[in-house]
Amino acid sequence: MKKREMEIDMKFHNDWERICEFCKLLYEVSQIPILILDECGSSRFFCPSLPEFQGIGLSQSIAENLIAHAKQCPVLQTYHSILSYACISFFRDNRPYYLILGPALLGEISQSKISSVAPLYTCQDTHRLYNAAKQLPIHNTVQFIRYTQMLHLTILGEGIGLSDFFIAQQEQLPQEAIDRALESSYFSQKELTNMPVSFEHEQMFTECVKTGNTAELKRLLDSYISGTAGTLSSNPLRQSKDTCIAIAAVIARAAIAGGMSAESACRLSDVYVQQVESCTEVKDVYMLCARLVFDLTERVANLQKQNTYSEPVTQCIQHITDHLHEDLSLSILAEQVQLSPRYLSHLFKQETGSTITSYIQQARVREAQNLLLLSDQSFLEISNFLHFVSQSYFIQIFKRYTGMTPQQYRKRGQRLSKANRLG
Repeated sequence: MKKREMEIDMKFHNDWERICEFCKLLYEVSQIPILILDECGSSRFFCPSLPEFQGIGLSQSIAENLIAHAKQCPVLQTYHSILSYACISFFRDNRPYYLILGPALLGEISQSKISSVAPLYTCQDTHRLYNAAKQLPIHNTVQFIRYTQMLHLTILGEGIGLSDFFIAQQEQLPQEAIDRALESSYFSQKELTNMPVSFEHEQMFTECVKTGNTAELKRLLDSYISGTAGTLSSNPLRQSKDTCIAIAAVIARAAIAGGMSAESACRLSDVYVQQVESCTEVKDVYMLCARLVFDLTERVANLQKQNTYSEPVTQCIQHITDHLHEDLSLSILAEQVQLSPRYLSHLFKQETGSTITSYIQQARVREAQNLLLLSDQSFLEISNFLHFVSQSYFIQIFKRYTGMTPQQYRKRGQRLSKANRLG
């Protein structure tokens, strides 16, 4: 073994040679071009050395965009739903380098599509671009990412899973979009589409959520994304959406088994499904799928950490959380937990330090704060929805706990949001 290692060391004088040799081999296998740029944007390596690719080059803006994102994490970009690129950053001799894998085709390219992708390149000759494009391989998104994983492992010495890869892209979809949709879902509930998922896989997902086993959860997610969940459509985008919908159904049931209320789990998964249906790129579907799984799992984990109250008080709090938009009273809650109103009132105050009435009011005010910031509903609509007896009473209670009126709170939120965007 030592002799073999010495032979390898003699063949490759440094890590740079190893990287270049691996890139050449990867190109031979995948036929996907590979470019390495230094910190100044100068090309240090390019494969293949074919006449069709000479002088084409990525435009400066596209290269800068890939590099800017890759400084934080491996990045995947698709352009015009037809070209895939990936970029990873690495250091050698204390200098940063950026490896760009691509382009690979997501499907057949035609002469008519060349004009749409021409601005991506320094060469504007559509005839030359078309000849080069005909030399490119067709790979689906998962295949393309597998090659990126191989590069990541070889160059950085660490593996990255499919779920890790898509979680790393989450900044491309602001959490505000999910939060806003979640708040809006209170006003228009839609039935979650259920896709058939095997009982075996459902049990494994459920067990991961209940035990907080994120490593196994990632492995299962990788398995589903890779296509082992079954073929649901011949269209790659539709296939990815159907797969995500199937996962949403499974993970929602798993979250419920882990202690999350059925209403909360289904509403959240439904919000993600609606976001998935609006996606136009496969990689965005997978990114949302990864976020869905870990969002629900983290919420379950937080619930389990907070369950320090007795069972009746915990049930009471859960019922309040799930029914803020319905009539809530001491007698209704006492009936839910099968205790006398007087005893429940005493137990609740003893464990939480708050009366049930005060707790309900504060919970409704917190929800009103979310609705004021993340929805366009009027004050009257929010007041009615959260079951305040009148709009004036809503304003009175809101000001009691926040120190400002709903109108003042919404305006302040809008100012802060505008300042953040400008910043």
